[in-house]
Amino acid sequence: MKSGKRTSEEAGAAEADELFEMANLYPRTTGLPMTVWVSLRGNARHDVRIKVNMTHGNQMTVENTAVVAVRPSPRVIAGRLSPDDERAIFNWGTLNVTAIMTLEQVSRVGEALAGLPESRTPTKADWAQLSAAWQARLNERIAMLERLRDRLSSCIGCGCLSMQRCRISNPSDELAAEGSGPRYLMRD
Repeated sequence: MKSGKRTSEEAGAAEADELFEMANLYPRTTGLPMTVWVSLRGNARHDVRIKVNMTHGNQMTVENTAVVAVRPSPRVIAGRLSPDDERAIFNWGTLNVTAIMTLEQVSRVGEALAGLPESRTPTKADWAQLSAAWQARLNERIAMLERLRDRLSSCIGCGCLSMQRCRISNPSDELAAEGSGPRYLMRD
């Protein structure tokens, strides 16, 4: 009878499977001094995270990684990075959060398409059911992008505090207590 605990061999195999599902981003691509892995969240309860190889170069060593949360603001979850590496990773993560989130969204589309029948060509009803599930989410995103476009020159409550107006309407990033993202846009 097996116990509920995973053996180190099972844990290693699970970690290897997880790495297989990650996008390996090398220094020449990212401009960072080390390799970064971006993975899909899957069924995890946390937001998107990246793994960072703590050794510089094109190395990919599972045992030598730091885990960095990308949102609401970059922070190290596990492992350690030097102050210079931390600053570089945080800046890179902030600049690339949209691309990282797009990877997650593409995965969701793939999961939805995987639900279509394999033994036959999808029917109009199959596509109608799939598109109905996406329509509300797409409408929400379109509305959010329109609000962002219309308010981009003022504080949107994202926590950057880069505008004078941010310091007045969101002092010390008080809106972070409500969660991640552009809080003022999400209220509408």
